[in-house]
Amino acid sequence: MYAALLSRKDVRQRPEMSLARPIVVLARMASLSLAAFAQCRAPREDTVWVAECPSGRPLGLNVFLADSLVYHTSLQVCKRERTAIPQRQWHFSFTSTKALQWANDSTVPGEAISGDIWQAGGDSDALLLGVTMFAHNQILVNSIHVSSAQRASVTPIDAMLVVRTTP
Repeated sequence: MYAALLSRKDVRQRPEMSLARPIVVLARMASLSLAAFAQCRAPREDTVWVAECPSGRPLGLNVFLADSLVYHTSLQVCKRERTAIPQRQWHFSFTSTKALQWANDSTVPGEAISGDIWQAGGDSDALLLGVTMFAHNQILVNSIHVSSAQRASVTPIDAMLVVRTTP
């Protein structure tokens, strides 16, 4: 009698159907859930802090070498769409009276050292400034300063060089 039950066609197919059916049902539920989520999600504006806004708030940018100011400028910052980040650089140079040891090179006393600062990116609560220092046709250091429009931010770069921004 037990052998007769096992030979029945509907008993043999039931285990196969019990696995296939829930998988199909789950797959359909998942695809419907994702489609509903995509339709209900409102498009979010991607606004970030950017430099160089005509009517923005001032942000002081200072570069110090061993507690001596070597560069200062004031940026006007505001929030804009991420696609509106300006491509602008601020160039500066100075001459150190001391030899400086950088991460991958060194400079001698009296050697001209140049710097570039640019907007490397933005976030909803930060302005990312790229900082590159170079001398004798070689990059000495390349770094990022994370700046806030609401509070002072300080980033040690290298070889006694510090970038500080203040609202």
